[in-house]
Amino acid sequence: MAIAVMPLQSNEFDDGLVLARLGHARVGEALWREELAAVSRGPLKGGALLARTSDGRACGLILYCIEAVVDGPPSVQVVRLVAFDLMDPEAIANALVEEAFRLARLQGCQTLRLVQPLSQSPDARVLVLKSGVAELHSLF
Repeated sequence: MAIAVMPLQSNEFDDGLVLARLGHARVGEALWREELAAVSRGPLKGGALLARTSDGRACGLILYCIEAVVDGPPSVQVVRLVAFDLMDPEAIANALVEEAFRLARLQGCQTLRLVQPLSQSPDARVLVLKSGVAELHSLF
C-alpha cells in the first residue's frame, strides 16, 4: 500500500477533522481549529500532516509541535496520531511518524516528547521506565 504524507492544507480541514474524531470523539470544529493553530505557534513550527492512500483516501493524521529546550536543541512533541485501515494501520502510522521526524530534524530536533494522559495505569509507568530517561539503581 502506497501512502503519501503531506502537510494538511486548508481545503483538507474536514478530512483532518474526521480522522481527529476517530481518536478523540469530543473534538469539534472549534477545538480542531485551536489544535491546528497551537501546533504551529511560536518561532519553531510544528504542524499537521495528512496521510492518503494511492487512491486519495485520507487515512492518517499526525499533529506535532517543536519545542525549545533550555539546555539543548529543540524537541519534537507528538500531540496526536490517528491511523485508519481495515486491516493494518501500522504502515500508515509509520509513514506519518517518519515524515514528522524528518521535518523536525530539519529544524534541529534531536529528541522526542510525547503527550500522554497522566494516570495511574501501568501503561503510563511502563512508558516512563522504557523511555530512556529513567535510571534505576540497586545494591542487590
